[in-house]
Amino acid sequence: PARVVIYTTSEAPEASGAELEGRGARVVRVVSEDGRPSVTAALRDLNERSVRSLLLEGGGTLAWAFLTARSIDRVAWFVAPQLIGGRAPGPLSGPGVETLAEAWRIEETTCEKIGDDLLVRGRVAYQEVA
Repeated sequence: PARVVIYTTSEAPEASGAELEGRGARVVRVVSEDGRPSVTAALRDLNERSVRSLLLEGGGTLAWAFLTARSIDRVAWFVAPQLIGGRAPGPLSGPGVETLAEAWRIEETTCEKIGDDLLVRGRVAYQEVA
C-alpha cells in the first residue's frame, strides 16, 4: 500500500489535518515560506523517512518552488499541441527570471510523441549565481 505524507504549515486548520490522518495519511507541519510549506523542511523530513526519490505532480507553483530550491534533478513535461494564449497555466508559475541568461537549462533532452502530445525529458542544469 502507498504511504501518503502531506506537508502543510502551522496555519492550516487542525480539523483538516485530523480528517486526512483519519483516512490514513500522515500530516506533517513544517515552517512556512511565503505562506507555503518549506521545500527544504519537507525534503529534510522525507530524507529522515528514507525517501530518496520523489515525483512532483502538483502544478507550476510547486515546480517553481522546487526549482528555486534547486531540488529537481530531472524533468518530464507533457506539451499539448494547443495554442491557448492569455494567462493559461503552464508548467512553471512564479516570478520567473529577469533574463534568458539566468534561465536554467534542460540538458540531455529527449522528446517523445505520445498520442497527440510531446513528452520532453531532461536533466536540470542550474546556473551559478554571480
